[in-house]
Amino acid sequence: MPLSEACAEPIAVAAAAEEQPGSDGLQRDWHRAMLVVALTIIALSFVLMVRDDQRVAFVGFAAAALPESCGMRIFFQRDCPACGLTRSFIYLAHGDVSNSISVHRFGWLLAAGVLLQLPYRWLALRNPALSLSHRAAIWIAGLFVALFLANWIYEQLAGISYRT
Repeated sequence: MPLSEACAEPIAVAAAAEEQPGSDGLQRDWHRAMLVVALTIIALSFVLMVRDDQRVAFVGFAAAALPESCGMRIFFQRDCPACGLTRSFIYLAHGDVSNSISVHRFGWLLAAGVLLQLPYRWLALRNPALSLSHRAAIWIAGLFVALFLANWIYEQLAGISYRT
């Protein structure tokens, strides 16, 4: 599935949940799914490690690096706007703020956004009236995308690559 379709599907589900009267079940399912995603990201940040060659592996299994997951890096040997986020989250989970920032300047900001999902989704599940509007959610996501794209353009123009 192309990335554009993968990104559009959750947005379409969220929009459908907001626009349909009596769709509390769909909205609750969405909040529950996003809570599970946030918990999974946080848990993986603690059980993964960054090797000296900047590849990622499970703690205790450093010899078996996980495969490269960035299509842009695989096919074009270029960093994408999200390159370094996984490593940034892992470094943060292990208390290494300096390396976290060095692999992705805004990884800490996205990590904070993921952490904020925990109380937000929990509260939204308990009281659906506390959910953000669809418009607010799109604006927040758009700000993150714009920030990451601007950072990526700057890095491309400056010749910065975080991959050794």
